[in-house]
Amino acid sequence: MAKKEKGTDARRAQFIETAGALFFSKGYNGTSIRDILDAMGGSVNSPSVFYYYFKSKDDIYQAVLKGHTDRYIAALEDCVRDERREPLAMIADILQVFIRAMRVRTFSREAAEESLNNKMFNAYLLAEIEKKGAEIWEQIIFALPWTSGTRAESRRTAAFLNGGIGALTREYSESGGDDAAELVEQIIDLCSDVMHAPESERARFKRMLSSM
Repeated sequence: MAKKEKGTDARRAQFIETAGALFFSKGYNGTSIRDILDAMGGSVNSPSVFYYYFKSKDDIYQAVLKGHTDRYIAALEDCVRDERREPLAMIADILQVFIRAMRVRTFSREAAEESLNNKMFNAYLLAEIEKKGAEIWEQIIFALPWTSGTRAESRRTAAFLNGGIGALTREYSESGGDDAAELVEQIIDLCSDVMHAPESERARFKRMLSSM
């Protein structure tokens, strides 16, 4: 029984990986269940096989997006796992993770426009990301060498900063922006202002951006 369950999990994971590649290359609307089955190849070419694992295209889309969200949150946690690291080094790593993740928004926005269920699922995942983001920014702000606030003050600053980053990201996404570096520069300016970074540290933020 355990061997069969392992094989089933592997096949489902293969479906998700294949569908994710198609959503990225062809878009949500441009990808059909038949496309996914054809890309799977081999004996996996019957719709009945697909429906054994997933209820619909929305269902597999949500599995793809959930997987990317879980990996994104794990990557953010890795950036701050070693508390001995310099806070600005953590921020640099976070920005790099953020740029890589921005490409997910193209097909997620398109899919949300097609389905209320997808829109609600996107909102749920976004809330999870924002919650984790606030926790991470609180950790970084509290560790900054030029700040001397309490944990409660760091938490309030983190909530404000996280909300501002969310607003910038939504504006970028809704405008159809395709230059993530420009968005990151705006985020760096916001971070510098909210965290009251000295001019020398602001310059370091800019160098971080230019090296990405």
